Amino acid sequence: MQLEKPEDDESQMEDNTAFELPTWFRWATCVLALALIVPPTIFIIRYSLEPERFVTPADLGVIQLVLSGTLLLLLAMTPWKALGLRIRKVGFVEFERVRLLVQAMEMAIEDARFVSSQLLMSSSRLTSKKCKQ
Repeated sequence: MQLEKPEDDESQMEDNTAFELPTWFRWATCVLALALIVPPTIFIIRYSLEPERFVTPADLGVIQLVLSGTLLLLLAMTPWKALGLRIRKVGFVEFERVRLLVQAMEMAIEDARFVSSQLLMSSSRLTSKKCKQ
């Protein structure tokens, strides 16, 4: 995720306002996040009281649910407008762009190696032809 200040020239909105989630979306996200946090937390507490009765939380992936819910809650409740920040790009689009740049760089390196090997071969041929004459 990439954040930016609203004063950036390339990303200015018409009214120059910061990013703000709608209230209904924030509440819905909070409910979803709490649904991901509360039941696993209760399970962890019950497991700590009677470990022989339950499967370990690590085997069920409970910790990942709690962390995902916490991150979701943090993103939903962050006062983006008060901080003066806006979300410009999220995840996969930017990742795809980085991946394409890395692939392009690798291809350029391979092409440069091929050209240099061809130049070395042709120069060695020229040298061998001159020696024979």
